Amino acid sequence: MNMSFTAAQIAQKLKGEVIGDGSIEITGLAPADCARAGELTFAENAAYFAAAEQSQAAAILVSGPLVSSNKVLIRVANARVALARIMPVFFPPK
Repeated sequence: MNMSFTAAQIAQKLKGEVIGDGSIEITGLAPADCARAGELTFAENAAYFAAAEQSQAAAILVSGPLVSSNKVLIRVANARVALARIMPVFFPPK
């Protein structure tokens, strides 16, 4: 069973804001170094953000004033906390 949400739906769940196309489909979560198309990755700082921008990921979960020329961003107060909150949505406890 493949779960999928739009960037806007994820932002809403996390009380965050979408920068870019909120209608893109997000199909999973992955770290930047192995993210595939359609997946959401996250960036805690500028170094991670650079890797995330180069990745295949569809969108990046960020906190702070980062901007991207080529990725949809979901801006939240704390990217690490938001990641922990969205993880069970994609990986429900069995």
